[in-house]
Amino acid sequence: MKNIIVAGAMVSGLCAGAASAAEFTGGYFDLGYSSFTDSDDGSKFYGAASGELGFTRNFGIQADLGVYRYREIEETGYNGTLHFIYHTNDNLSLGAYYNRDDLDGDNDANTYGIEAGYEIGAIGLEGYVSRIDFVDAGDADGTLLGFKLDSEVAPLFTLSASVDYLDASGDVDLTRYSVGADYNLGSGAHIYGELGGARAGVDSFSRTEAYIAAGLRINFGSERGTTFGRRGLLDKLPGL
Repeated sequence: MKNIIVAGAMVSGLCAGAASAAEFTGGYFDLGYSSFTDSDDGSKFYGAASGELGFTRNFGIQADLGVYRYREIEETGYNGTLHFIYHTNDNLSLGAYYNRDDLDGDNDANTYGIEAGYEIGAIGLEGYVSRIDFVDAGDADGTLLGFKLDSEVAPLFTLSASVDYLDASGDVDLTRYSVGADYNLGSGAHIYGELGGARAGVDSFSRTEAYIAAGLRINFGSERGTTFGRRGLLDKLPGL
């Protein structure tokens, strides 16, 4: 937790010091809930915020902060992410990022990755790949990657599909897949819902469970809020 607070303070200081040379381009607040359909597998309440600064037409930074309350294990997690963004043109954006996850102060993970986003008309594509270092698990590390597609199928209404995959030291793997819908209420406010499944495998044992999620997101600045989505490991877990 201390590391995330320090990182947030550093990002705030950097943004304040660069204010004269940078332009705030957008951000959002997000409140939501997700739960496995089998209540014994737990649920999650979360709140997140993100903001983006543009230093030139091509270069910018994005900072994300999140808080997650896992009901079944009665633990609270935190994460923070810093993205470095290069807009190659009006359609394609590339990025590199660092993320820190903390679950109750004893289960920390550092994530380093690259990402890309592409928009053409009403269709948006986004993908990422990263390496995770589990700080409190000795030499354990892992790979986290994912892909998302969204399409505005009607005015104010967007459908999406996504897949995320985690491989932890070859012993544990998690695949999360979902479809979702987003409705624009106007003035930057959106309500969204998601239906998906999560498959967890440990050695030769595996189990798949469905989950549901819903939330309210308020964008400000640019229409989509920020260039990239959140990359924290805690964001990928529907519940614990």
